Amino acid sequence: MAINVSKLIFSPTLQEMLVGKNGEPLVNGVIYLYSNTSRTTFKNWYYQNGNVDPYNYLPLPNPMTLSAAGTIVDCGGNDVIPGFYPLSETDNSTVEKYFIQVFDKYGTLQFSRYNFPVAADNNII
Repeated sequence: MAINVSKLIFSPTLQEMLVGKNGEPLVNGVIYLYSNTSRTTFKNWYYQNGNVDPYNYLPLPNPMTLSAAGTIVDCGGNDVIPGFYPLSETDNSTVEKYFIQVFDKYGTLQFSRYNFPVAADNNII
């Protein structure tokens, strides 16, 4: 089933740079995105492709190796703003948030995010 692109939640910043526990960019770090309810099941995230409307929304690699600057990039190495789909891709209506883990290039866990994107009442759509 195709996703409902109107439900994608994009980061509000112009560029995402991930940093480790030491405050330094996670050069060649790795990010994994899972379903928050099934933390072994990968969950897609997206980026906008194209220069004019209508745009395409394509999955980003998962897991993803971050760039040499610690940024999120597409398959071509271009920095992108990630879009998160907080619904099940099976029915496009069941809330299904992310469990995210980020590791440095040596495989050491740097941080985890649960129930992302966060909304206190779970009513994000």
